[in-house]
Amino acid sequence: MVFSFIAMHLPFSRKDRSAFTLIELLVVIAIIAILAVVVILTLNPAELLRQSRDSNRLSDFSTISDAINIYNTNLAGAVGYSLGNASDANISVYDPGATSTVGDQCQNLGMPALPSAYTYNCSPSSSVSAVTNTGWIPINFTAMSGGAPFGVLPVDPINQTSSNLYYSYVTNGSTYEISATPESQKYSKTGESDGSGDPTLIEAGSGISALPDLGRGLAGYWPLNEGTGSTTIDWSGNGDPGTWSGTQSGASGYYSAGHIWSSAGTFDGTDDKISVPDAPALDFSNDFTVFLWFRTSTTTYSTGGAMLSKRGGGSTTVGYQIQTSLTNGSPSVLVGDATGYSGPSLSAAYNVFDMNWHNVILERAGSNILIYLDGALIYSGVTTHTGSVASTGTLYIGSYGNGTYFPGTISDVRLYDYALPATVIQEMYNAEK
Repeated sequence: MVFSFIAMHLPFSRKDRSAFTLIELLVVIAIIAILAVVVILTLNPAELLRQSRDSNRLSDFSTISDAINIYNTNLAGAVGYSLGNASDANISVYDPGATSTVGDQCQNLGMPALPSAYTYNCSPSSSVSAVTNTGWIPINFTAMSGGAPFGVLPVDPINQTSSNLYYSYVTNGSTYEISATPESQKYSKTGESDGSGDPTLIEAGSGISALPDLGRGLAGYWPLNEGTGSTTIDWSGNGDPGTWSGTQSGASGYYSAGHIWSSAGTFDGTDDKISVPDAPALDFSNDFTVFLWFRTSTTTYSTGGAMLSKRGGGSTTVGYQIQTSLTNGSPSVLVGDATGYSGPSLSAAYNVFDMNWHNVILERAGSNILIYLDGALIYSGVTTHTGSVASTGTLYIGSYGNGTYFPGTISDVRLYDYALPATVIQEMYNAEK
């Protein structure tokens, strides 16, 4: 069609000559190149590859779930029946240093710390895909009446811990959960509709609403979607719930309509706060990320306070904090170690006192402090405070802990024990905005 178009419009006839000139050929090549660029930009091959891998993950989870459900039907209560050890976090990546008896706790993979009740379980390369209980899923599928429904256990298409792209499996002995991290924008919202606690994960199984998402670097996760009561659940699996105090000012106790979930925590700006007792998972020695959504209930920024703080009620330099500026309403952060603390001052262009929902993220990545607002990086700078931020102080949501309270609603509060990549931050924001 391109050549027909050119043939109709270029100034030559078959009587004059029978071949293209160099200039005409260059024009044709340029048109084809432009069309190729348009096709590439429209189709986005890299995103299509990510979608293909995510589709494969969903297919794998369906296959694995079907197999486990049949195993339960065939063998529940029989001698030898087992879904695995309830204290193990099993992952699909083999430990290169593991043997059948040594290194089975993933010592060589640099995995994040687990709650004290759990340990990692990694298989050696020789058996990671085995369908007996020596594979990464510790179930003996060969014991089923019809034999194992697959020859090898599926593993993640990337299957690398460094990229957080691998499968994990946990069980409490009677229910189970398998999980993975999606790559593509198309599937980034999958976790919001699968009934799980973490909207950033693809999950399947009979225990997704009750079992923790272990080994994903999630140090704390408080959706604040309880809708009633004075206790907030920690969905990270680390078991660090929070307790409300102050005057109930929401539509239903401490809660009002949410943005990510049906409910969000409501803070009156006077005395409301959530207190989470100090715990090892909340104290970071290296990189970390603080993630939350919020909406102010006023346009007066001089009434602002901390959305999240772990600095001993402000009595110590050690810790981390996200607040709003009392002078221009922009997000403000503090990060401190034993040598002191500091935080950047942002311009009034980032005033968030507009009574709309915003996503704010604080990261320490190496010697850099980064601040994201609504998916965009608005600050990146070097900090000298790169030491441990571990303190014995309580973690507070909605306050510093000793005064200056946040006026508005807060939702989906998360802590990670690593710095989230910028691409993941953008995907998470797009999925929840």
